[in-house]
Amino acid sequence: MITTLAKQANVTTESGNQVSAHKLRHTFATTLYNKNPKVDVLILGSLLGHSDPNSTKIYTQISKDVMRDVLETDLYNMDNK
Repeated sequence: MITTLAKQANVTTESGNQVSAHKLRHTFATTLYNKNPKVDVLILGSLLGHSDPNSTKIYTQISKDVMRDVLETDLYNMDNK
């Protein structure tokens, strides 16, 4: 279904290549996880239709910016307690 919708929407990359359903799913999951790194992997997996949490882990690539923000926030909160 997602493949059909992506083709109908003519979603392409900057280089003009057609975007695959896999890429859309990966981008969705990675963006959601990076916006809220504390989101439960089981919830993310349920949104993706996964029954095995190990299938979801491949989508949870944390960006360097998110890692830095989490460290800075946690370190700041530790210093101010």
